[in-house]
Amino acid sequence: MIDATQNTACTQRAANLSGYLRLPDILELVPVSKATLYRWIAAGEFPRQRRLTRTGSTVAWPTAQVHAWLESNPATNDGTFVGTLNDEAAQAA
Repeated sequence: MIDATQNTACTQRAANLSGYLRLPDILELVPVSKATLYRWIAAGEFPRQRRLTRTGSTVAWPTAQVHAWLESNPATNDGTFVGTLNDEAAQAA
C-alpha cells in the first residue's frame, strides 16, 4: 500500500515532468519488479513509455495513461492486478 508521503513525493516528481511519471514513480504505484513491468508492456498490458530525449536514454510514462490503467486494473488481495499475466497465473494455481 502507498502511504501519503510516497504519494506526495510521486505527485511532486510528476508535476516537474509536466504529466509524466518516471520508473521509480511507476514502481511505487505498481509494486512489481522491473522485469514484470516490461513484460506487461511487451504484452500490451501496461502503457508504453515515451522517450523524453532523442537518444531514448530518458523515458517516462504519461500520468493520465498510468492512472487510467490503475483504475481499470485494480489490485487484488494477493498483490496481483486484475487482467494482467500475474493475475492469470494466480487464478490458474
